[in-house]
Amino acid sequence: MKNSKENISKDIFSITVVILMSIFFVFLVFPVLINLECIKIFLNIDIWGPFVAVTALVFIFLICSWEKMQELWQRYENTRKLKKRLDYSGPDYIVLFIVFSALFIIFLPDEFIPERSSNFKFFAKWNCFFILGWFFSSYFWKKRERKADVFPLDNYSLIDEPIKFTDQDLLGREDFIENLYQDIIKLPFDDSFVFGLNGKWGEGKTSVVNLLRDKIEKNDDFLVVNFNPWYF
Repeated sequence: MKNSKENISKDIFSITVVILMSIFFVFLVFPVLINLECIKIFLNIDIWGPFVAVTALVFIFLICSWEKMQELWQRYENTRKLKKRLDYSGPDYIVLFIVFSALFIIFLPDEFIPERSSNFKFFAKWNCFFILGWFFSSYFWKKRERKADVFPLDNYSLIDEPIKFTDQDLLGREDFIENLYQDIIKLPFDDSFVFGLNGKWGEGKTSVVNLLRDKIEKNDDFLVVNFNPWYF
């Protein structure tokens, strides 16, 4: 209960800071930027060419960064699923800053914003629509999990590669992996803990790790991070 109260008070404080930063940006920085001579000239352009070029540039950025944005959302969700609260609220506060700033700009008095051409209003509206679509679609359009092909195995044609799924297990390691899985998820420790898997070369250590990882990844309460010491 004490921790939850501390978290709530911390969130309220952080949100208040974000609102004040939005006010500072909208009422001081934004008017200075929007009243720059080059910006004024751009806002009053009557021809379509420059706006079409800018829109094409926005499209290129959105298309090239959509998959990266999906990966960012996935990492963000995985981190938030952890039971322990982590100080990983940066994306939340960035989104809140953008939302509050946009709301303040909408209700900003006209004297803060110079005159704009009808072409700019048209293209600005559609660019905002495309950016919002990119933002929300990258969050709600989940990436399909890519699974490795299951090799067709029988008793006569075996390969020397580690297996990855339980359907490939011909040695009956399911009980061992289940017991190890239960030991991991039911650990009565708050601190970190290490399991060691010992075996000779070729006895199937990597296969056991692959099967265990496949099992853990199906549990939403855990986040699997692969670490290979050979990289170093």
